Amino acid sequence: MRLHQHALVLAAGALCLQAAPCQGPESTQVFSALTGVSMTVFAEDGPAGYPCEPFACAPHHVQANLGSVLPVEIYGRRGTFYALLGGMPTLGCQPIGGIGGALALGSPAFTLGFGPISDLPQGAACDVGVGQTSFAVPAGASIDMAFRLQGASFSVMDGGLVFTRAVEVRVW
Repeated sequence: MRLHQHALVLAAGALCLQAAPCQGPESTQVFSALTGVSMTVFAEDGPAGYPCEPFACAPHHVQANLGSVLPVEIYGRRGTFYALLGGMPTLGCQPIGGIGGALALGSPAFTLGFGPISDLPQGAACDVGVGQTSFAVPAGASIDMAFRLQGASFSVMDGGLVFTRAVEVRVW
């Protein structure tokens, strides 16, 4: 069984390396700007992210109180679905073969929720629908702790799966 796990890790690494040449800063931003996949997190110090925002490895930053509930909007192809992921901060981001953008969460990453993207256009230039959810900041978290939220949804351009830009939440 141990050999099987190592083979799986090597295969996943090879797929990531194959995807890396297509994930340079210029090509990633152009591709992601056309996808319409993005995310907004509404926090006490203001919103982070906006519809049609291009992908970037550097996360947005917001602050939140212990136990507060952060509304989240994930934009993508109308009539599809989204996933909201969570994890710890990490340096840079990791391209994942077959998925646009890149994962900007430290390991382990968790699926926090998923839901539908509306069929109704949001009036944004990239003709996206929106999925709405919320995230409750754990009341037992440590002050000054940071974690990240990142969404994934389907492109309005080609229907492919794409990561959003991450939002780093610092507890205060």
